[in-house]
Amino acid sequence: LDVSLGAKGGAQVAGYLRQVSKGGIGSFTQAQLSGSGQRLAQAGFSGGELARALTAATDVEAGQGGGQGTVERAAHLLSKVKLSGKIEAEALSELGVDAVGFFKDLATRQKVNEKTARQLAAQGGAIKSDVLVHALERAIAGPPSGEKPSETSGTPVPVATIGW
Repeated sequence: LDVSLGAKGGAQVAGYLRQVSKGGIGSFTQAQLSGSGQRLAQAGFSGGELARALTAATDVEAGQGGGQGTVERAAHLLSKVKLSGKIEAEALSELGVDAVGFFKDLATRQKVNEKTARQLAAQGGAIKSDVLVHALERAIAGPPSGEKPSETSGTPVPVATIGW
């Protein structure tokens, strides 16, 4: 990790890998999660954001099975969203996320209609990538017990830019 992320970055990723692998999340070891953690860190995830992204990737595997390969694919898709600032229904399906519910929740949080939320999410940079990643993490984890997706934590986040 130190070679590709530097000493400080490598130590940070290793710390979060230990945190995630000790947290009883799946049956993954730190070594098994290191590739996914490195991919996420290279995409710009850091701090608690990195731990949440790793947890989301292992949650995808818990829902779909497939072992380490599923975790790596989920980390790849989360990294892609972080770097591109966009997501489409196809990627949601690969992550096991209900696209209708995802876009409904995103629309509520962005204070737009569902059609507009879909369009904005498909445009790179129309919604901040961190907002999309956080929405994905919420969708992967599911709503807290007894709450509907539109009532989950957080407040609406303004659209970064709308190209009209």
